[in-house]
Amino acid sequence: MSRIRIAVGQISSESNHFVPGRADPKFFRTTGYWHEGDELFRLAETDTEVGGILHAAKNAEIVPLLATRGNSSSVLSDKCWRQMKAGLLGRLKRAGRVDGVVISHHGSMAVESVDDPEGDLAAEISAIIGPKTPFAMTLDLHGNVTRRMVKNTNIICGYETYPHQDARRTGERATKLLLRTIRGEIRPVMAHVQLPMILTAFRASTFGNGPFAQLMKSARAMEKRPGILSTSLFFVGSYIDVPEMGCSALVVADGNAKLAHRHQTAALRGADTRRDICGHSCWRASTGCLRSSAAGAAGGCA
Repeated sequence: MSRIRIAVGQISSESNHFVPGRADPKFFRTTGYWHEGDELFRLAETDTEVGGILHAAKNAEIVPLLATRGNSSSVLSDKCWRQMKAGLLGRLKRAGRVDGVVISHHGSMAVESVDDPEGDLAAEISAIIGPKTPFAMTLDLHGNVTRRMVKNTNIICGYETYPHQDARRTGERATKLLLRTIRGEIRPVMAHVQLPMILTAFRASTFGNGPFAQLMKSARAMEKRPGILSTSLFFVGSYIDVPEMGCSALVVADGNAKLAHRHQTAALRGADTRRDICGHSCWRASTGCLRSSAAGAAGGCA
């Protein structure tokens, strides 16, 4: 068998629709990093998602695309997004055959004219690599998972900790599942459920015995059940203003869609009725989606 080839990329930032200005490439370079092509390997020994991806795939041939990350910011300018997409997709097109793709995002990024840039990029990547090439994505625990993201990927893994301590481990988890898929050891199927609810960071630690910690412990316990490959909870960044928005659970199962669907609902069961969560730190998404509601948009906001 020839050496496995994996394309690796990252475009990551957490957006805030309620602050002025537009994020541009200079913002990413000054607050984080912007690595093109082979520059991506500079992240190999870092505690980033890309560092974890590269470690897990150390025996594979890596096709480096673009890795860029910025601090939390205003939404991206259209020009910045076009430049990012062109850099990542152009290298993927020129790479020829790849056995798999893994891309790292925050999950709550927005562009001035694109509400779901991660889903937009996933659809274009899927069109390039085709339906038979497995595609994995990593997201922050505060990512806003959309139907388009799920439709165009095979594996989505989110952080498990807040405050965040597992970016590198999340990259490793997703890549290990991707490699097992390429080798034919597993056949991942995903189920995703979204609640019409957004949360703040207050009392949101996944450590200790608070409400979020208890939800995350339950999710981790599910991964020990036969056939469950990964369970991720997403508490969503509360500063984006888009139609399809809400806290969610995503389960990856091995070839069993019914099993994945059963566990997706169980992962968030009771989250919207618990007083220790909703009594202090949540809003129904319909009260928070100002821009979309005003436009009469359909989706997560009504």
